[in-house]
Amino acid sequence: MPDNQSETEAFLRALIELMEEKGLAELALEVPNFEVRLKRDPAAAVGPAPEAPEPSLRLGAPRAVADAPEGPPEIAVTAPLLGVVHFPSRDGLVKGTRVQEGQVLVIIEAMKVPHEVLAPAEGVIADIKITEGDPVEYGQLLVVLHPAVDPASAAARSE
Repeated sequence: MPDNQSETEAFLRALIELMEEKGLAELALEVPNFEVRLKRDPAAAVGPAPEAPEPSLRLGAPRAVADAPEGPPEIAVTAPLLGVVHFPSRDGLVKGTRVQEGQVLVIIEAMKVPHEVLAPAEGVIADIKITEGDPVEYGQLLVVLHPAVDPASAAARSE
């Protein structure tokens, strides 16, 4: 950690640049003998304010993705908290992989505590918006799933 005032100022400038580069509203860093918490004023942020996520008690709760094609809507899996992304396996997530409801998609580490983000429904990974080690904010889109199609409901729609 920084030893003098000029090193501290340079370190803080680097953290602020990181916040701006990653689009973070808040950043907290705690190590022995050093703690810093940075928060940007939302009014000072450039561009439109992000849409507030729908409140949910379920981690990674689904919501419809805009401009989805006909058929069942895609499912957006969002970050339930601020933290750092980790994948449950070394291979990470792979587009096109079938997942089961309740399967761990992503682990978000916040203050050294892992939080599992589960697949809200059975489906296929359509898009992956994050990579290992990415910082994420509450409500940030992580993964998009194509829901599994029930053959009975698909047949009923085509009639």
